[in-house]
Amino acid sequence: MKHLSFFFKISLVVVVFILGSFFTTNAYAEASAGLGVTQITAVKTFASADNTFENGWKWVFDVTVPTDEIVLQMKFADWTNSAGAILAGGNIRFYSAQFSNASDGERAITVGATNTYSDSASLIVGADLDVAKAGRQIQIAVETRVPVGSAGGSYGTSYGIKSDKDKSVPIITLIGESSVTVVVGTTYTDAGATALDNVDGTITSKIVSVSSVNTSVVGAYRVTYNVSDNEGNLATEVARVVKVVADTSALVSDITTARALHGSAVEGTENGQYAVGSRATLLLVIETAESAVNNSNATQNEVDEKRTALENAVTVFESGKVNDTDTTAPTLLVYTVSGAYISPNSDGTENTVKIDVKFSEKVKAEINILNGAMEKVRSLYSSLAVTDPQEKSWDGKDEKGIVVGEDTYTIQVIAIDEAGNEMTNTEKKVELSI
Repeated sequence: MKHLSFFFKISLVVVVFILGSFFTTNAYAEASAGLGVTQITAVKTFASADNTFENGWKWVFDVTVPTDEIVLQMKFADWTNSAGAILAGGNIRFYSAQFSNASDGERAITVGATNTYSDSASLIVGADLDVAKAGRQIQIAVETRVPVGSAGGSYGTSYGIKSDKDKSVPIITLIGESSVTVVVGTTYTDAGATALDNVDGTITSKIVSVSSVNTSVVGAYRVTYNVSDNEGNLATEVARVVKVVADTSALVSDITTARALHGSAVEGTENGQYAVGSRATLLLVIETAESAVNNSNATQNEVDEKRTALENAVTVFESGKVNDTDTTAPTLLVYTVSGAYISPNSDGTENTVKIDVKFSEKVKAEINILNGAMEKVRSLYSSLAVTDPQEKSWDGKDEKGIVVGEDTYTIQVIAIDEAGNEMTNTEKKVELSI
């Protein structure tokens, strides 16, 4: 890139007004073609030594800047006289309405050190006070403050000024974090980035983004962002790391449950205790599962395998729990049938048979009538929880109220307690004739 740099020298002779004195300013400038200081105008020629720019000296520089150059810097030597000096660093500032970043005194660029070029001022593209003249015409206000205690008298300095094309690279700023994590199999939407250039302004729309993210495969991926300004200055590439990890939510939940079980379990031989040594075995499987959760490179298959292993370990651990279960079947304390024969012919004799039962504990009970083929023809009674049901009668009829045929019938009593133990040997026979 072509670079134009010029140095100008000006001698400013001043008399500082201190304790009744006054000063005047004389200036001259020498410039080469292209960049040039065409005029320096004294604005404030009296100063107070109070360390303020408002009460210091001020000049206006008329400057011609090449049209294709938009960066400008200035430097100054210390103000000196026979009695002492006023340092340039920190005491001289400049600004211009044609600068985008230093348009007034509040945003002025302050010279940092003696004979050292200042930070860059950025010219507003197209800003020109006289389009009829070659180059761009701008005006720069230069102010000096006089520190408290400065000696009165005549002071002189020199200055340099240079301009250049835009060489500043744009700045890319990520939106969001520089590293994000997503679960395998989900959709990833990148947050993007912004780009700002000192001359072109916001150039976010020119960002070129390249993504290698594949959310179907566990791994670490990059999303890169690049941009260049109108001068072709390429920004430093910015990247976001996207980590695709296995879904461990179900495994984490199982680990939490297993940890609680392990923590509360007591080994021993008493009821409710677990087999001796089983806690250590379960803990080993838990810790192996936790290692998969903490491994960002673990595949989904590996996580699922650890979950299956943990579930199996918990099942085995629970099966080793000492449990004094009820294995005693209920019994009949009362089981009477009024007769061994029934003749349902409405003659008043043996037209029904009565059945009375009483159980040893609360049970789920049924009383059924079965025919000779052991098929149920009538349900006399059913209850989910009973100990001593009322006496039941069978009138020789089936579920539809029709008298059954002659046969030998079985009275079936079924009883199952709350532990699932079923009563046995509960059948009695009764013969039916018409």
